Amino acid sequence: MACYSPDPAENLPCSVTNGQCPDGQQCGADNICRSGSAPAPDAAPCPVDTCEVEVLATSLTSAEVVSAAHPDYVFWTSVTGHQVMRTDKVTLATTVVDEGAEPYAPLGLVADANNVYWSDNRSSGAILSSTAAPGGTVETLATGQDFPLYLAADADNVYWGNRGGLLLRATRSAGAISMVAASPGDGPAGALTLDGDQVYFADQGGGRVFAVARNGGDLTQLYEAQSEPLGVAADAQFVYWTNSASGEVKRGRKVADGAEELVASDQDGPAFIAVGATEVYWTNSGDGRIMRASKANREAGVVVGGQDQPSGIAVDGDALYWVNKVGPNRLMRVYPCACQ
Repeated sequence: MACYSPDPAENLPCSVTNGQCPDGQQCGADNICRSGSAPAPDAAPCPVDTCEVEVLATSLTSAEVVSAAHPDYVFWTSVTGHQVMRTDKVTLATTVVDEGAEPYAPLGLVADANNVYWSDNRSSGAILSSTAAPGGTVETLATGQDFPLYLAADADNVYWGNRGGLLLRATRSAGAISMVAASPGDGPAGALTLDGDQVYFADQGGGRVFAVARNGGDLTQLYEAQSEPLGVAADAQFVYWTNSASGEVKRGRKVADGAEELVASDQDGPAFIAVGATEVYWTNSGDGRIMRASKANREAGVVVGGQDQPSGIAVDGDALYWVNKVGPNRLMRVYPCACQ
């Protein structure tokens, strides 16, 4: 159960109140307050202070997307700040990877243990890269793209979607560009993710979720009649996505005509989504909440509230990172599993 602070009610995590449940309730062995639940003598309360939200970086004019895949650094972008940023996970020192004058607008971003890649959404339509460690030289993999949006990467290629819906890729080494999928005709494209030999991505304008082979080919329409799908993530069984217009988070099997399942409804502007080992997390840009749901039973709850238009989100082991689009605090972290 993730740590959060709901109103006192049944199913309150005991850890929120140091094991002291509201009147008429008792702390169960699963660390949940319930009416008539017999407390377990070994159900010690969790250390609540380990669940406090950390502010890792401040002061930029915006923040869009975050990647925490590198073991030492978190990378994030700022469209209106015209910057790509690097924050050390331990020292919290924040440095600039790249910056430029308007209309330079870094948006999509992905990183791994060696490199970081990002899209210049406006000025040159470029896909750019640098070594992840400080001191790297910025290189250009592609230029002249039509408002490139979100990125994904594997060992050989970097993938991105353009505003018009085209899905492309470039080799990491020489930057040779090839088409992965022709436009479904309804762009813009939403986020994309990789799994096995497939790319999964959202057709935000057409309300669909697609799959296509990484080396290109025919599109497989997995789910249709969605409401402006934006964030996409995948695990071994499911593809997950957010419907930003209808306030829904959904998932479905990674096969054509699969049955979709509702993960959460009544969300306020669900944006980007990330998958952990046992839970799925997403940002609600409308009401400023970071949300979670169990993969096992799809029970949803709040991890953190009071954020300023949270946007990109990433999971790294026990740590959950996100960026706030507005407000003074941009890069944030919490350990949502610390109170299990």
